[in-house]
Amino acid sequence: MITIHPWPNAKDMAFSIRDDDLSFFTDSKMLERIYNKAWENGFKVSFSTIPNHKGTNNLNVPPNFRNSHNYYPIYKNTQLVEFLKQKIVEDKIDIMQHGYCHMKNVNLPELKFDLKSSTIITKNNEKFDLNKYSEFYGANADYIRTNIKEGKTILEKTFEIPIKVFVAPQEYLNKNMWQELLNNNLSYCGSFGIRSLKNVPINQINFINMFKVVYKNLINNFEEINDNKMFLTNLLTIPSEYSHSWNISSNSEKEHFNYFKDSIHNKLKSRGFLILLTHYYEYYYDWNEKITQKNLYKYFIKSLNYVNNNLDLWKCSVTELVSWISRIKQIHLKQKHNELIITSRFKLPGFTIKIHDDIGVENKFNVLEKNSFKYVIMDIKVGENRIVINN
Repeated sequence: MITIHPWPNAKDMAFSIRDDDLSFFTDSKMLERIYNKAWENGFKVSFSTIPNHKGTNNLNVPPNFRNSHNYYPIYKNTQLVEFLKQKIVEDKIDIMQHGYCHMKNVNLPELKFDLKSSTIITKNNEKFDLNKYSEFYGANADYIRTNIKEGKTILEKTFEIPIKVFVAPQEYLNKNMWQELLNNNLSYCGSFGIRSLKNVPINQINFINMFKVVYKNLINNFEEINDNKMFLTNLLTIPSEYSHSWNISSNSEKEHFNYFKDSIHNKLKSRGFLILLTHYYEYYYDWNEKITQKNLYKYFIKSLNYVNNNLDLWKCSVTELVSWISRIKQIHLKQKHNELIITSRFKLPGFTIKIHDDIGVENKFNVLEKNSFKYVIMDIKVGENRIVINN
């Protein structure tokens, strides 16, 4: 039997880092301190970037800019932009769109981290709804249409690259947002499941895949990559399920690390992917010049060292992950006599097929034997690609 392996170059799983809330306020030195070791080891960081950050009382705004109510477009931080553009050239980072201004309402209570209880609270212990801290909460269709498009335009002009992935502020979604992501050819990275479908226009729901997901969950039957969740709608959705957050203390580090290892090995079993989600400014709480949350940083490096030393990973950006999943879904595989015909609309370097039986292939291909299987690795061209096989 011959099947398509989900990842390039016969890698066992895909691994990405997503960092939210990069904006005009970001100091490149903050990023260097956190990610220098990660970049040295070949990891890529996908920055979820705010195009025109508003100076509200949000924690992702430095204290001296809070409540200014002004807008700060990212291109005005020229030093940061040049730093990021160089990292793009070096293939170390990726830019995704994170809303437009992130938060619009200036009347919401100010939040803070309670480091003793490991919770987010308000200064006066008021009740709050994090959804309301999204600029799109309660926004009309015109605001959503204009600002998703304008935010994408700002980022594309600033960094001179196409923007293909959208991350919603506070991961808040509604039907108008969903439609505008489709209109702007943006995939979505964020929490998404069956319950999220209430935020999707009904004509965009893939009911066949929805029933497949429900059925698989009932019988605990997972394919090599459970991609039906990503194709519940007409919009490709990439879940970011593991959060590396500010509330890691010396007492909780072991518990968090064990959870991280369990998450990794569950994804490894299903030949899936894991996106580690973090926020750069949390390491510097509250916008100090040096790293103050040392356990958070220590655990981050420990986690990266673990996967780097123990697993055969495809270290990719979120945009690369989205592109690969979308393209491999459209591959057509057909066996005809002594030929395997692979039809593709895209170039796919490192495309891999997995051979389950005692089948041979032409010598011109790279054949890797691993885990009692043969993996044939090739660079797929647009059109028909033929492999001579023999049983």
